[in-house]
Amino acid sequence: MNFKKIIVSAVAIAAFAGFTGAASAAIREVNEWGASAQFLYWSAQAPNYLQNIGCYNGGWTKTGPTSKYQVSVGTCANGDTFIFRVGEKSSFDGPLSVMGSTTDPNRGSIDPQEGCGDANPRQRLMTDETTCSGASCTARKCVDITVGASDVEGESFTQVSHGMKYGPSTATNNVWIDRAFSAIDTSSLANTRKLVVPFGEFVNNTVTKNGVTIDNLTRHQVVQIYSGQAWYWQDFGGDYTSLPITRCFRHAGSGTHATLDKTVMHSPWGGALLTDESLVDPLTWFNDSSSDLMKCINTIDGAIGYADADQIQKVGAGQTYPNVSAVKYNGVMPTRATIANGEYDNHWAVQNCYYRPTDAEAAAVCNAVKNVPSSKAGFWATTCEMTYMKDKDWTYPVYVGATCEAGPSCSDGLDNDFDGSADAADTDCQ
Repeated sequence: MNFKKIIVSAVAIAAFAGFTGAASAAIREVNEWGASAQFLYWSAQAPNYLQNIGCYNGGWTKTGPTSKYQVSVGTCANGDTFIFRVGEKSSFDGPLSVMGSTTDPNRGSIDPQEGCGDANPRQRLMTDETTCSGASCTARKCVDITVGASDVEGESFTQVSHGMKYGPSTATNNVWIDRAFSAIDTSSLANTRKLVVPFGEFVNNTVTKNGVTIDNLTRHQVVQIYSGQAWYWQDFGGDYTSLPITRCFRHAGSGTHATLDKTVMHSPWGGALLTDESLVDPLTWFNDSSSDLMKCINTIDGAIGYADADQIQKVGAGQTYPNVSAVKYNGVMPTRATIANGEYDNHWAVQNCYYRPTDAEAAAVCNAVKNVPSSKAGFWATTCEMTYMKDKDWTYPVYVGATCEAGPSCSDGLDNDFDGSADAADTDCQ
């Protein structure tokens, strides 16, 4: 992956000063867990981070037992071994795992296949580096989560869902799950917010108007659909297809789902999200991951759903989801430029990097977050390039003025971080 080097801040350097002076070699670990939309970012971040702090000597990076896991291992200049594990679940479990609370009412939503029991509330199953050979590893083990990734703030998880775990899938492991969140109190955690992610609407190609797949939905239409007020596409006019509307939701606990709730639905001035699977009108499925949701849209005529905007790269003929089209929201497509300049109407979220305030290792990692991975460069933005910004998920963006140019790009000839130097001299382009 063409991933730009990360600037380690003065905070990070100071945090590691104590480690590099250690008299004897030690095992150092960072274990990142949470938002599925952030997995590719952290997968790219891990080996680059180790390299930038001088801890990737003899280093290697391998995938875990499944594509949801990765581990990077390297040796530091002083002989320490640094292990950086990455894993994905859903946004809600990022802050929950770092907190390690045994009393939080939201803990009941943790998947037993990922947790390590109430006796170890901070632990989740992640890649066991001792089982790695070739390009992958074969087993997982319980480890303490030190970095919790979430697409929204913990307090934004107030949604409810009841339905099959994997939507319409016929897989034998597709079981019924119930999730109900009452907001996760993250006041005991530290948090950095440096990257912005847009979300968008996707429809099955059979959703047509005048015989052509639709290319735009208004906020009013989206609210009517996801609140269950509109049952058929022709509820929006006779020139739409006569197909019933099938809604493909994420389950509660998803940052994508919470973003839809807080930025688009925004009850009471919009509408309340449907909470129950339904095989009769209004047709509704819930899905545990973005890939499950996209499969739901891809396989059902008349289906609609929402996902992180970079899923646009996977739709259309010859792609992962050939029967799916991305559509504009209020006439605008979700891109890096349109969220930064205020054209795209607030269907975006600021990513959260949670860690315990006493954990200097995790603090250094979260504070080193700066650049967007190349696979998402057309969609994600850094907070400094946002002309309009919001301080909470549920508030409307206001003008703040960008403090850096979109990028950084090492080939545009611009001073991307406003430090008075051209790209060739910018440390974030080295």
